[in-house]
Amino acid sequence: MDVPKREWKPPVEAENRGAWGGFIGRNVGLVLGVLVLYFLFSFVTGNIFQPRYEILSVVASEDPVAPGEPLRLALKVRNDRWKEGAAYVVLVIEGETEIEGPVTPVPSREEAEVAVVARLPSGWRSGTLLLYDAFRENVRVDAKHGIPIRVGKPAIEVLAADFPPRISAGETLVIRIHASNLAGQVPVRVVPLAIFAPDTTVEGAKSLERSGRSALLGAGTDSDAMRLEARTGDLDPGPYFVSVTLTDPASGRRIGSGMYHLPIRVLPGPARTP
Repeated sequence: MDVPKREWKPPVEAENRGAWGGFIGRNVGLVLGVLVLYFLFSFVTGNIFQPRYEILSVVASEDPVAPGEPLRLALKVRNDRWKEGAAYVVLVIEGETEIEGPVTPVPSREEAEVAVVARLPSGWRSGTLLLYDAFRENVRVDAKHGIPIRVGKPAIEVLAADFPPRISAGETLVIRIHASNLAGQVPVRVVPLAIFAPDTTVEGAKSLERSGRSALLGAGTDSDAMRLEARTGDLDPGPYFVSVTLTDPASGRRIGSGMYHLPIRVLPGPARTP
């Protein structure tokens, strides 16, 4: 008698485990795929399409303003991405103050001035402008340091510049400077500058500039203790004219009035031995 063959089937609990295992595996894969797409989307939108700013220049007047008058400082910024952005700057004067400017729109692929306006007491100092991205949780983007901030007007004047009328080429010329800030509103740190210009009768001679050490001129004071030691090794023998002025160490610009067209003669130096 033929015995009917029975088809083998796994136990019910094994079938259930297989079904649940496949279900969990499929869902874990789906969740991982969604997370990958999310992080990829976040990366693309956060790093490619989001605004990106570049500081092109600092916009700041080097002319002093009166104490309490508005002083405008700005960063010229370019947004080189296709999405419009917004930014703001913070003015930081170390040990004194921090002032935040308003949020300024920065159109896509365009430039804008992101500014702050401050009213400050008298004094000449340097500050820092910090640039922040207003669309990305106030992320700091970049900064510019050493920005001259000039509040209060000095009255700088070189009253006298004394030096010998002749000097041998290669010697160091010592210039004694009498400078004044008697009518000034603020103390000012200055750097003395001497410019040697050849007489027109000296063919082929070149001009020469020499600067000295900085010094502080207080408001309402004058000083005759300033000295400038100028090396003359690069000057050819002949007649020259010397101009002595005082400059701003932060910008290099001349401050006030100086002494000009002071004659000096450079003599041939000692012969060099081979």
